[in-house]
Amino acid sequence: MDLAPCADVLGSADSPAVGTRSFGADTGLVSRHTAAAVAGLQGAGVAACTKHFPGHGRTGTDTHEAIATIEGGLDDLRLRDLPPFEAAIRAGTLAIMPSHLRVPELTGDLPATVSGAALTGLLRGELGFTGVIVSDALEMRATRDMFGIPRAAVPPAGPLTPPSPGTPSPSWSRRVRARPPRRRATRLAASSSRAPSSVPPRTAATSAWRTAR
Repeated sequence: MDLAPCADVLGSADSPAVGTRSFGADTGLVSRHTAAAVAGLQGAGVAACTKHFPGHGRTGTDTHEAIATIEGGLDDLRLRDLPPFEAAIRAGTLAIMPSHLRVPELTGDLPATVSGAALTGLLRGELGFTGVIVSDALEMRATRDMFGIPRAAVPPAGPLTPPSPGTPSPSWSRRVRARPPRRRATRLAASSSRAPSSVPPRTAATSAWRTAR
C-alpha cells in the first residue's frame, strides 16, 4: 500500500501541512490527477490510500501540532474539496485516509478522524465509499492532546467528545510519548541493502499520468 495520492486542493501555496504534495489549487486538475494516480498505482499492484479526507488544502494548521479547521461550510466543502475524493472512489481507490480536520458544520468540535458524521454519514453514506478507512497517525498532537492515543484509537460506546479543559492525558498515552525513538534508521538501512538494484518500469502508472495531463 502507498499512502497516496494526496487529493487536497490547495487554498494557499504556503499550506504548512500539504504544500507540494498537492496536485494544485484547481479542483478539476486535482481530481484528474488523483484518479490517474489511483489507476496507476493499483494498475501496478499497489493499493492506493487517498488522503487527507475531507480535504487539507484550505487549512493553515499542521495537524502534527494541533487540530485544523477547514474554512467555510458544507457547501464549500462539496464544491471545492470533495470532488477529488469522489474521483478517487470512481477510480476504485482501495483505501481513504481521513485526517484530524474539523468542519464545524459537519463534525462540531471533533476531527473527521473520529467523527461518525464525517466517516459514516459523508464518506460511507453520501459518497458511497465501501473500502478501507485508514486513520491518519494518532500520535499527532491534534488527537493525542485532545483524547490520548488509546481513546482516539478505540472510542468508548456512545458519542466521543473532547475532554474538559485541564483533564490529564491517560497515563498509557503519557508513557507512549515518553518512549525513546526506535532505531528506525538501522532497520531502514538493513532493508535497503536487501532491496533489488533496479525497479521495473510501471507502464500503467506512466500511461495514467500522461492521460491526466
